[in-house]
Formats: sequence, C-alpha cells, structure tokens
Amino acid sequence: MLETGAARGEVASWLPLGNLYANELGDPDAAEAAYRSGIAAGDGHSHHNLAVLLLDRGDLDRAEFHLRLGAASGDALAAAALRRLLEED
Repeated sequence: MLETGAARGEVASWLPLGNLYANELGDPDAAEAAYRSGIAAGDGHSHHNLAVLLLDRGDLDRAEFHLRLGAASGDALAAAALRRLLEED
C-alpha cells in the first residue's frame, strides 16, 4: 500500500515507506531513496530519518546538513537530534 501511495504522489507515503525499508526489510539503500523522494516531494520530516540513516553510515557532515534542514522546516525531532550531534563535537 505504501508503495502504491508513493507512486501516486502521496507525500505522506514516503516516510513510512522508508521506515519499512530501513527497519523491517533491512534495505538501507531503498530507505535512503524513499526518504530522498519524500524530501523532494516536500516532506520536511524525511530529513530527520535520512540523517539517522546517514549517521548510522558514519556520514556526519551530510547527516548534520539534513538535520539542519529538518529543524528549519519545524521538525522538533530533527532539532533535538541536531543539538545532540553538535554537543558531541
């Protein structure tokens, strides 16, 4: 169903689809593609989830970039994660 919604252009489908790929199916590449599609479609919350994926891969610079964008879009989780990341440095 999520893939169908995403194919129809339903912005709200991309984030849970990415989570499904990342958390249930163990496919981080597909998760990244879904999060990026969500971002391209205007879902600011997808920045946070993409950042978490990037952090897991050790890509701190790109993770920080996406956390900043997510925080700027009003995502409280992204803002909190950004604060934690900056405190670690």
